[in-house]
Amino acid sequence: MTTRNLTQSAINLFQWYQDPSEHNERLAEVLSVDDAKLIFHINTHVNYPLLLKRIYNSENFRTSQKTLLSKWAPLFSDPDKLNESTAQSFLKDWVECLDHKLLFNRPIVAGSTRAIRSDPSSDSVTSYKDDRVAWTLHMITSGSAIYSAPVPLRAVPGSLILISPQACIKYQRDPLTEEWCHFWSLFQPTPEWLEVMNWPEHSEGIHLLQLEDKSDQKRIENLFKEAISLNGAEGALNDRLISNIIEQILIRAQITLTNNKIVAIDPRVIKAGKYISEHLNEHYSVADVAAVCNLSESRFSHLFKEQTGLGVKQYQNNLRLQLAKQLLIETTEPTAIIAEKLGLSDSARFSKFFSNNMGCSPRQFRVSSSGLLPKQ
Repeated sequence: MTTRNLTQSAINLFQWYQDPSEHNERLAEVLSVDDAKLIFHINTHVNYPLLLKRIYNSENFRTSQKTLLSKWAPLFSDPDKLNESTAQSFLKDWVECLDHKLLFNRPIVAGSTRAIRSDPSSDSVTSYKDDRVAWTLHMITSGSAIYSAPVPLRAVPGSLILISPQACIKYQRDPLTEEWCHFWSLFQPTPEWLEVMNWPEHSEGIHLLQLEDKSDQKRIENLFKEAISLNGAEGALNDRLISNIIEQILIRAQITLTNNKIVAIDPRVIKAGKYISEHLNEHYSVADVAAVCNLSESRFSHLFKEQTGLGVKQYQNNLRLQLAKQLLIETTEPTAIIAEKLGLSDSARFSKFFSNNMGCSPRQFRVSSSGLLPKQ
């Protein structure tokens, strides 16, 4: 992107915040698909019109709108002050206040990110709150980064960081390094994956595995590259391929721990995960699941949260969301049928559940996953 286009993108975005709209024609004019790599410095697909629509309908839109406008209005009111550097600073500020769960609409996604000291727009701080639905996996390939959760962690090449949905964390480029590059994936694990996600815990919800063997590093890097290459393709089989690759990464990472004395995940937790997965459309209590595992409710709740990072209901809702996205993408079933399969009473309740987690309605998600947006 040229300097003029980068500056124009910042102007377009600021003007949209001044006079926001969710009409498709307006959304399509704000940012182009090609802006993703330059604004977010990530190598993956971002549907900008849908992202802006989700931002507009999010609960904290008015707050973020007021903050951005009050801070940046003096700059944008004077054309002589607008240049590449100020445009980068504005875009960096926007990225840092953005709820990252609004970015992606695929059930599983992989990408790569590069943060450079000399490029302010790339060098942002990312914050995760404890309200996400996806796990996050990072692999550092060059440079280093500081993760604070709140115990600081300096990640270097070969570091694999697994972040649970309930972790509160901030991360950014290490000030001591010029640039920082990493692969990443957002995913919701199946119950079977729990067996290969039992990594050493650095702090609550943050797991660290350091690959010392260069051949192990290269093998996992190649798997990430393969997953990223599949991002642009649509369809259920493509999502299954990416899922298979991420599972391979987790398995290969777990294999490196075989010579260490790592306590295996409790088989009763795996049993509970499978039970929840197989009975999503049924109504049951935490006590019912505990009974399946021959544990008291209090003991089971503690053990399940300890080993999965999630409460039983949170885990159930994450699986529901995963299945909902899959059915919306792979089938043409009406929302009433999908609601029934998820154990939700009706399409209205399903729509509210989905919108609260994804920032868009099931219909918007279904159409956008086909590369389109619903007509107004």
